[in-house]
Amino acid sequence: MYAHSPQVHRTLLRASPDTPRQARQIVRIWSALGLGLKSDLLEDVVLVVSELVTNSVTHAHFLPGREWVQLSIDMDPASVRVTVTDPGHPTEYPRRRRTDSRDLSGLVVGGRGLQIVDHICHGAWDTSLTERHERMVQARIPIDPHT
Repeated sequence: MYAHSPQVHRTLLRASPDTPRQARQIVRIWSALGLGLKSDLLEDVVLVVSELVTNSVTHAHFLPGREWVQLSIDMDPASVRVTVTDPGHPTEYPRRRRTDSRDLSGLVVGGRGLQIVDHICHGAWDTSLTERHERMVQARIPIDPHT
């Protein structure tokens, strides 16, 4: 059984090519220090965090003084919620990639991260803009993957 974690674990990271690695390390530390995720669930959470933070670093519109990515994780009895917030981009929003076999863009490297997130989360992820027009992506990873 997984322990309920009433607190939100949150950190603000400077956006750089190294940010996804830092985010993965932080999640592992949080798990060891009290989040208490079992091995398989921890690996799913780490993968979702890595994909979402990578998307932020790759696609956000970073202006001087706004080169950041915020990561937060909290739990309820049924799921782990991962939230990644960044300064956003005026014209881009995360979206699911089409899986049409006739789509030749599938030959392009990249673009599969949100498909991975969608699979792990059983479709339970979404994106929105905050009041400050920052992009926020939330994903819920089920604690029992069979639900």
